[in-house]
Amino acid sequence: KAALGDMTFAVDETFAGKKASTATGVTNGIAGDLALNRADLAASRVGDIVVNVEQFHSDNNLRDARIRQDFLQSHQYPLATFDLEELTGLSGKVEEGRTYEFTIDGFVTVKNEPATVTWDATATWEDGKLVATATTVAKLSRFDAGPISIAGLVQTEDDVRAALRNALLER
Repeated sequence: KAALGDMTFAVDETFAGKKASTATGVTNGIAGDLALNRADLAASRVGDIVVNVEQFHSDNNLRDARIRQDFLQSHQYPLATFDLEELTGLSGKVEEGRTYEFTIDGFVTVKNEPATVTWDATATWEDGKLVATATTVAKLSRFDAGPISIAGLVQTEDDVRAALRNALLER
């Protein structure tokens, strides 16, 4: 078994109608279990993953507070969840230094709004650790959480890019 690491997000934003930057943030408030079957990777299992939305933070505390309160409503819906449906393309046994590419399909629920999501994942076993990354793109509007507009000056795109990045230690 292994514990999960952190989750990052990135969304492009415009200021006064002109592309300004990409807002990025992270949360370490993530929990879930991965049961890695080193002899038969196809038999590996991922339990429900829970992300603490109230712990999302970026380089701008004021923006973070506004997004959590007005768009994510994190006081009312503090947790986002991911329920795994299927791992595809993960087979064979664990080999030192080999990189595995696979997809993870399931349901993400934010603000009690579920949506199907496919994560593209890579994982490498190195020095007793599984180093893994899974990425996806989702629509903020699908979860009634955007696009985000603050004072009519700053506005985000609808697409948010999310990544789970981990160094998973075998226990």
